[in-house]
Amino acid sequence: MAGSDLADRRIRALGVRRRRLWPLLAIQPVGDKIPGDGYGNGPVYWSGQVSPWYTSGETGVILVNPSVTVPVTVTFIGPGGTGSVTFNGATSVSVPPAPGRWAYASGAFLPSVPECWTMRATFATTTVLVNFSVVSGQPPLG
Repeated sequence: MAGSDLADRRIRALGVRRRRLWPLLAIQPVGDKIPGDGYGNGPVYWSGQVSPWYTSGETGVILVNPSVTVPVTVTFIGPGGTGSVTFNGATSVSVPPAPGRWAYASGAFLPSVPECWTMRATFATTTVLVNFSVVSGQPPLG
Protein backbone atom coordinates (compact mmCIF):
# COMPACT_ATOMS: atom_id res chain seq x y z
CA MET A 1 0.00 0.00 0.00
CA ALA A 2 1.40 3.42 -0.92
CA GLY A 3 2.22 5.76 1.96
CA SER A 4 -0.31 8.39 0.89
CA ASP A 5 -3.03 5.70 0.73
CA LEU A 6 -2.14 4.67 4.28
CA ALA A 7 -2.29 8.30 5.41
CA ASP A 8 -5.68 8.78 3.75
CA ARG A 9 -7.06 5.58 5.35
CA ARG A 10 -5.81 6.62 8.78
CA ILE A 11 -7.34 10.09 8.51
CA ARG A 12 -10.67 8.68 7.23
CA ALA A 13 -10.69 6.24 10.17
CA LEU A 14 -10.45 9.23 12.51
CA GLY A 15 -13.54 10.74 10.86
CA VAL A 16 -11.62 13.80 9.68
CA ARG A 17 -12.33 15.41 6.34
CA ARG A 18 -9.11 16.60 4.78
CA ARG A 19 -8.77 19.33 2.20
CA ARG A 20 -5.38 18.66 0.67
CA LEU A 21 -3.51 21.51 -0.95
CA TRP A 22 -0.32 19.51 -1.49
CA PRO A 23 0.34 15.77 -1.49
CA LEU A 24 1.45 14.63 1.94
CA LEU A 25 4.28 12.19 2.37
CA ALA A 26 3.78 8.89 4.16
CA ILE A 27 3.00 8.75 7.85
CA GLN A 28 5.73 6.81 9.65
CA PRO A 29 5.68 5.35 13.18
CA VAL A 30 8.15 7.21 15.40
CA GLY A 31 7.82 6.55 19.12
CA ASP A 32 5.74 6.01 22.23
CA LYS A 33 6.08 9.09 24.50
CA ILE A 34 5.97 11.65 21.73
CA PRO A 35 3.55 11.69 18.77
CA GLY A 36 3.27 8.22 17.26
CA ASP A 37 3.28 9.44 13.69
CA GLY A 38 4.82 12.10 11.53
CA TYR A 39 4.87 13.32 7.96
CA GLY A 40 7.99 12.63 5.93
CA ASN A 41 10.34 9.87 4.92
CA GLY A 42 12.81 10.47 7.74
CA PRO A 43 14.97 10.67 9.57
CA VAL A 44 13.34 14.02 10.49
CA TYR A 45 9.53 14.22 10.62
CA TRP A 46 6.84 16.91 11.05
CA SER A 47 4.01 16.04 13.44
CA GLY A 48 1.58 17.49 15.96
CA GLN A 49 -1.64 17.79 13.94
CA VAL A 50 -3.74 15.79 11.54
CA SER A 51 -3.20 17.81 8.38
CA PRO A 52 -3.91 20.57 7.59
CA TRP A 53 -2.38 23.16 9.89
CA TYR A 54 -4.15 26.55 10.17
CA THR A 55 -2.87 30.12 9.79
CA SER A 56 -4.28 30.96 13.24
CA GLY A 57 -1.41 28.92 14.70
CA GLU A 58 -1.22 25.40 16.06
CA THR A 59 1.22 23.14 17.85
CA GLY A 60 3.82 21.47 15.67
CA VAL A 61 6.40 18.86 16.64
CA ILE A 62 9.72 18.24 14.92
CA LEU A 63 10.80 14.62 15.49
CA VAL A 64 14.36 13.43 14.93
CA ASN A 65 15.25 9.73 14.68
CA PRO A 66 17.91 8.50 17.16
CA SER A 67 20.16 7.69 14.16
CA VAL A 68 20.87 11.44 13.82
CA THR A 69 23.75 12.22 16.18
CA VAL A 70 24.27 15.92 15.39
CA PRO A 71 22.06 19.01 15.88
CA VAL A 72 19.32 19.54 13.28
CA THR A 73 18.48 23.06 12.10
CA VAL A 74 14.87 23.50 10.94
CA THR A 75 13.35 26.32 8.92
CA PHE A 76 10.04 26.58 7.08
CA ILE A 77 9.52 27.69 3.49
CA GLY A 78 6.21 29.21 2.43
CA PRO A 79 4.34 28.66 -0.85
CA GLY A 80 6.57 29.73 -3.72
CA GLY A 81 9.05 31.09 -1.19
CA THR A 82 6.53 33.66 0.09
CA GLY A 83 5.11 34.20 3.54
CA SER A 84 6.71 34.12 6.93
CA VAL A 85 6.47 31.77 9.88
CA THR A 86 7.55 31.50 13.47
CA PHE A 87 8.03 28.35 15.52
CA ASN A 88 7.92 29.28 19.20
CA GLY A 89 8.51 32.89 18.15
CA ALA A 90 11.68 32.14 16.13
CA THR A 91 12.26 31.81 12.39
CA SER A 92 14.47 28.73 12.84
CA VAL A 93 14.97 26.10 15.51
CA SER A 94 17.88 23.84 16.43
CA VAL A 95 17.04 20.37 17.74
CA PRO A 96 19.95 18.92 19.73
CA PRO A 97 20.61 15.19 19.41
CA ALA A 98 19.27 12.84 22.10
CA PRO A 99 21.63 9.86 22.17
CA GLY A 100 19.70 6.59 22.07
CA ARG A 101 16.25 8.20 21.90
CA TRP A 102 14.07 10.43 19.73
CA ALA A 103 14.94 14.13 19.84
CA TYR A 104 12.14 16.62 19.38
CA ALA A 105 11.07 20.25 19.53
CA SER A 106 7.46 21.19 20.16
CA GLY A 107 6.04 24.65 19.75
CA ALA A 108 3.57 27.08 18.27
CA PHE A 109 3.70 27.01 14.46
CA LEU A 110 2.34 30.33 13.15
CA PRO A 111 2.39 30.76 9.34
CA SER A 112 1.36 34.02 7.67
CA VAL A 113 -0.26 32.55 4.55
CA PRO A 114 -2.06 29.33 3.53
CA GLU A 115 -1.13 26.73 0.86
CA CYS A 116 1.81 24.30 0.70
CA TRP A 117 4.61 24.79 3.23
CA THR A 118 7.88 22.91 3.48
CA MET A 119 9.80 22.02 6.62
CA ARG A 120 13.52 22.06 5.77
CA ALA A 121 15.73 20.15 8.22
CA THR A 122 19.50 20.38 7.74
CA PHE A 123 22.18 18.37 9.54
CA ALA A 124 25.72 17.32 8.61
CA THR A 125 25.58 17.17 4.78
CA THR A 126 21.90 16.16 4.64
CA THR A 127 18.75 18.17 3.95
CA VAL A 128 15.30 16.68 4.56
CA LEU A 129 12.22 18.36 3.03
CA VAL A 130 8.68 17.65 4.23
CA ASN A 131 5.65 19.24 2.49
CA PHE A 132 2.39 19.84 4.32
CA SER A 133 -0.80 21.86 3.93
CA VAL A 134 -1.84 25.07 5.68
CA VAL A 135 -5.32 26.56 5.31
CA SER A 136 -6.68 29.96 6.31
CA GLY A 137 -8.41 30.57 9.58
CA GLN A 138 -8.99 28.59 12.74
CA PRO A 139 -9.25 24.80 13.15
CA PRO A 140 -12.79 23.45 13.56
CA LEU A 141 -14.02 23.03 17.12
CA GLY A 142 -14.05 19.57 18.58
